[in-house]
Amino acid sequence: MSQSITVNAKKAKRNFKSEISDQVANLVILIFAVLWILPIVWLLLTSISSREERFAIPPKWLPSKLDFSSYTRAWEVFPIAEQYLNSLKVALISTLGALIISSLAAYAFARLEFFGRDTLFMILLAGLMVPPQLTVIPSFVAFRKIGIIDNHAALFLPAMITPLGIFLLRQFFRSIPKELDESAKIDGAGAFRIFFRIILPLSKPALAALGVVLFIASWNEFFWPNIFISTASKMTLPVGIASLVGPGGNTNVILIFASVGMQIVPLFLIFLFTQKFLIQSIATTGIRG
Repeated sequence: MSQSITVNAKKAKRNFKSEISDQVANLVILIFAVLWILPIVWLLLTSISSREERFAIPPKWLPSKLDFSSYTRAWEVFPIAEQYLNSLKVALISTLGALIISSLAAYAFARLEFFGRDTLFMILLAGLMVPPQLTVIPSFVAFRKIGIIDNHAALFLPAMITPLGIFLLRQFFRSIPKELDESAKIDGAGAFRIFFRIILPLSKPALAALGVVLFIASWNEFFWPNIFISTASKMTLPVGIASLVGPGGNTNVILIFASVGMQIVPLFLIFLFTQKFLIQSIATTGIRG
């Protein structure tokens, strides 16, 4: 009897320590989350504050009067509507193309047997260590020869090949039991039928999560569009916002705040409507892995 009481006391003590550690971890995560989102909240609130409250000292977080003139001014100063559509076009094409190519390549590396598979995969992973700055010059020369400089194709074609996407999907595909493939082969299914009828339906959370990451990366991309796009009507939103900075850094800061606010709104909407898939992807990977 006493031994049972001792065991229960030890279990209760371990559970208490585990609960305390979880609470501490949650508190730390909450602090970092607040520190991360605080500048964004300040930017958005400042962009809709009145002129007298924008840079008041001490800062005033909650504006007493809302002023959206900076947003209407941003639409008048530069072609933000066209640049919105350009960013959306490039991000959608890049994301869809990358998902198609990454899923096919990941399926080959994860489920098919062929000579040199592991060696090719290691070479592919080596591409993760090559920064895009090293490939911009040969890419510029190649794109100039085929005539796609100052064209959106120069932005979304390279983005369709993403070693990180192939790696992540390969790891997810490997977690799917191979018995499903073998059962399908007994029924006469080929590799493509297995891919489209079994692998892809089971991988919707992973594809959705990767799609969100790729879309956000393409939407926020500045370096590549700044190199290959020179026409204002073809610029993406990050490059267009950077063009608002005048000579010597003289510019309307509130105008940039409003433009940045309009840029990040779609990202919040995307996360709002896709967070279910992100959580499902993490949970499913944890259960299988």
